[in-house]
Amino acid sequence: MCSREISFLQGRCSDDSVVFEDIADPKFDPAKFGLTMDEVIGSMHAVRTDGTVLRGVDVFIEVYRHCRLNWLADVLAFRPARPVFDFFYRVFARIRPWFSKLDREACNDRCPVVTKRMVS
Repeated sequence: MCSREISFLQGRCSDDSVVFEDIADPKFDPAKFGLTMDEVIGSMHAVRTDGTVLRGVDVFIEVYRHCRLNWLADVLAFRPARPVFDFFYRVFARIRPWFSKLDREACNDRCPVVTKRMVS
């Protein structure tokens, strides 16, 4: 699921304004972003060029804006519905590692992808 969305977004963000980093890569070091492996496995993260770290639904809003999916970013950012999106994302983030274990060829237990750099 994660890899499909990342592939889709990479096609939409062809200008390199968003760079994705695979946390399953053995060379990945979350410490360079001030994060731990447990943090990046537990939730989607994005790091802006100024070092600001975004988490959860905020990542999707930001990435969707960079990838010209403003309508989708607007839906997720809609204040009255935001608590609902945050709740469902937290639930999904907790069970996502279980889904990854179903497809061992697709990824190992470090399957999610974290955004490495975002140009404002």
